[in-house]
Amino acid sequence: MLFLYTLASWFGGWTAFAQARSLQSPDAGDASSNFVTAAVDKAESAVVQVNISKTLGGDLPSAFKPFLGGPSGSASPGRVLRGLGSGFVINSDGLILTNAHVVDAADTVTVSFQDGRVLAGKVLGKDPVTDVAVIRVQAQNLPTITIGDSDNLRQGSGRSRSVTHLGCKKQ
Repeated sequence: MLFLYTLASWFGGWTAFAQARSLQSPDAGDASSNFVTAAVDKAESAVVQVNISKTLGGDLPSAFKPFLGGPSGSASPGRVLRGLGSGFVINSDGLILTNAHVVDAADTVTVSFQDGRVLAGKVLGKDPVTDVAVIRVQAQNLPTITIGDSDNLRQGSGRSRSVTHLGCKKQ
């Protein structure tokens, strides 16, 4: 239910939430009529986890001092900050779409796939204004997700649901 509320908040608030609930069958156990389950089934194998690391050094911004540098505010040389985000495969030869803020200033990028593979990634480009980045991994025959045409979307339609962070494995 929380997932449906999140989807609804992205696409039109409570009206969309009510529409999403009406798409469920009276028998909540019947996954075949649930649009969320159908979307997960279709997209899950193309969703990836993007792992980043950045080596810290020198003085830290004051907001981070209590958390990373102790009272002195100096990071130990070689201290590594790690983060993660999600993305999805848009080309079977290894192009991955993610958010620019996920890979911004990363020293290394790896991508974790549903089948357990972890591959090195290279940031090909990023646009901080639209918060979009493209990563390439060396792989072939990857499962992909199809990017829709936003000109064909209408608020509240079943096609306007977004699927993110599904199936990402915790490290």
